[in-house]
Amino acid sequence: MRTSAARFDFDGPIPIVGIDPPRRGRFIKAVEICGLPRAEDAEAAAAPAFRYRPKHQKFLQSTKYVDAIIGGYGSGKTVCLAQKCYAAMRVNAGLEHILAGLTIETTRDTIMPTFLAWLDFIKVAYDVERQRRRVTLSRNGAFVQFLSAENWERWPGRNVAWFGLDELARMERGAYTQAHARTRLKAARLCQVAFATTPEGFNFVYDEVGNVGEADPRTD
Repeated sequence: MRTSAARFDFDGPIPIVGIDPPRRGRFIKAVEICGLPRAEDAEAAAAPAFRYRPKHQKFLQSTKYVDAIIGGYGSGKTVCLAQKCYAAMRVNAGLEHILAGLTIETTRDTIMPTFLAWLDFIKVAYDVERQRRRVTLSRNGAFVQFLSAENWERWPGRNVAWFGLDELARMERGAYTQAHARTRLKAARLCQVAFATTPEGFNFVYDEVGNVGEADPRTD
């Protein structure tokens, strides 16, 4: 399946959309940052439809190697992860990216549809292979493979530019370790491990990011 032509220029800035948490899983009125001279103008044009949420914005714009967004149900985590994956694909032409969910069902029924909804929302052209759970951007050939953390032991051997995990705190630690091991393409302009999760107590996710300071050079 191939979608219609792209609307956003791949050489322009990344469009950022504010999220309205009560409308979980839905995109609301956005401002096209592209073409606007200043971010302040974009935000002013958006009011009162939504207000930017600083923690969402920080996650979306971070270029550190490890990026985490942690919040409650309906806080917009999965939508942000989808946007962040697309942002990496825009600059990593022809390279592989991965989005992994907790189970094959959540990957197929939640994460992949959320990612496709985002591409449709900003009118970016793409090819989708639903049986392989793979989406390729028509403009630059970057692609994302949708995987299940149930099968993380099958991940060795992959070499990817960017790796995203949804609901990491409910996965086995081995999945997180493998995500780091697989994210190693030197050709990538943006090489990251990013994850979204609800807080699940003092587990390995807390060990990894629970005490990260603002000045940490590696993690946001």
